[in-house]
Amino acid sequence: ALAVATGGTSWTFAGLVGPVSHPQQSASEKSSLADRGAEAAGLFNNIRGVASFLAGGILPVGFFAGPKLEKDDSPRLRRQKKVHYLLASGTACCLFTAIIFATIAVNKLAETPTRATANVVELLANDYELAWVGCNANLLLGLMGFALMLVSFALISWGPIGQVSACMLGSALCLMIACVNEGIARGDGSE
Repeated sequence: ALAVATGGTSWTFAGLVGPVSHPQQSASEKSSLADRGAEAAGLFNNIRGVASFLAGGILPVGFFAGPKLEKDDSPRLRRQKKVHYLLASGTACCLFTAIIFATIAVNKLAETPTRATANVVELLANDYELAWVGCNANLLLGLMGFALMLVSFALISWGPIGQVSACMLGSALCLMIACVNEGIARGDGSE
């Protein structure tokens, strides 16, 4: 969700504050300016680590140990298995994209000097907005796709108990979405 502040040029997306015009800075604001490149690299590395971990889990559950198409599968089961492979492929693509966004951002932060900013949010919003939003969006899509893939695997492989497992995973997925919505609604705390 995108929240636009009235009467100004700021905006908030995924906890970031967008371009804010500060025509004059006080002496205390100037003294608090610092290079926040290491902090930003740490945030990108956090996303890269989680995305890599999940991508490593997709290969066995989604492909190697995933349900195989058999000649005697019913049309419904055959369709479920195909959806499972599509979920695994889409989830892997999202997670790999998050890893690439984060890796390129970390490399750029290491190779080029960053300008001094008041906080890491300002640095990300002004200089790394696409990478930050791309990392977060793809990580969240990948995480949700991973949960849906587990639901699909349980429904295909575990018979009636798979429905119970699917309900549990579905409720966890709803909780994840609620957490994301709450984080977006809170923004950066400046409102």
